[in-house]
Amino acid sequence: MVDERDREVLTWVAWARLQVDGLSSTARLALLEIAGLVDTAGAAIVEVSWLAGRLGKSERYTRKVLARLEDAGLLVRQARREDGRQGPSRLQLVRGIREGRVRAEAALSANLGVDQLGPDAFEVIDPEDNEGLRRLVRDAVDQGWQGVASARIAATAVAHGTVQFWRPIARARQFDGMSAGEALTWVLTIAWLTLRDSPATVLKAKRPWATWTRAVVRACANESTAGQADRDAVTFDGVLPEAQQLAWSGAVGGMQDVSVDDFSGPLLGVVKALVGAGLSETMAWAGSVRCTQIILDAPASKQHTMAAKDLALANMGVGAAAARAWVSLIVGSRRGAVLGADQASADELALQASRVVTHLNTLVA
Repeated sequence: MVDERDREVLTWVAWARLQVDGLSSTARLALLEIAGLVDTAGAAIVEVSWLAGRLGKSERYTRKVLARLEDAGLLVRQARREDGRQGPSRLQLVRGIREGRVRAEAALSANLGVDQLGPDAFEVIDPEDNEGLRRLVRDAVDQGWQGVASARIAATAVAHGTVQFWRPIARARQFDGMSAGEALTWVLTIAWLTLRDSPATVLKAKRPWATWTRAVVRACANESTAGQADRDAVTFDGVLPEAQQLAWSGAVGGMQDVSVDDFSGPLLGVVKALVGAGLSETMAWAGSVRCTQIILDAPASKQHTMAAKDLALANMGVGAAAARAWVSLIVGSRRGAVLGADQASADELALQASRVVTHLNTLVA
């Protein structure tokens, strides 16, 4: 049995292999595929079409699988826009949330004097149902927060809190030193107390769900032991603190890990060049993030060799020749025949990206 704190040191793939309870074989396979793509923080940019191809399922069915994984508290989907259009979603894997739900449900059940709070015991309100939430809060007030309506609010928080209140959960983990389970229990308890103590704000709101969410964010910030400057450093997505801009000297300003959130400028140009050369956005993002991580970790003289031997890249289907070419695309070749992305022209970048894709296609063939 692996407890929640031990899970924090597992690789994302190893963690994904442990998530079997209540998941279909297709959902487990989807989780493993995503885990093989993520950065060190558990984030990846994934096209539904790419994942559907890996699962051998339709895109419609694959979206349902992602929704089930999100409902299970294993990932959070975040919509993205790029170049004025809807881009592939950012998927964030989340450790410890399933255990946290059990802990939060037990804590709230004890406070309310009920045996359990799961959706089988109490009907929950959908996050799109603003009027349903308004009616439920009104009923809870009428019942003095002692009846079924109060329990349904708690059950609703448990069912949808991992997505609805993700921002304060992430802040609690990042700045208050809580595990995922501890953070979830803390935030969901505050969510219920916020409605109980200030129901009028939600009752008169045009959008009760949004108002409740903002109130929970404020309440958690007020209760947090972290300083205001630290709390303000969290992005709107609420997953990671604002990262330093990735430098191009090779030293990278002391940064130890790279995330999909760090990609801008030349790094984003690498991704776009690969997509332009015919590579899927999913692979362009995952491979570029992994190669950049290797560049951060290895001395300049060993970056190409380390990439060629990297198991994570190999598991993505990136062979040694493609891995070396990918590193050259980002930082240039060791002898300077290929310029790095910060110096190469658009045509040079496109040419090197095509070399990467050619190596990948050769391996597949």
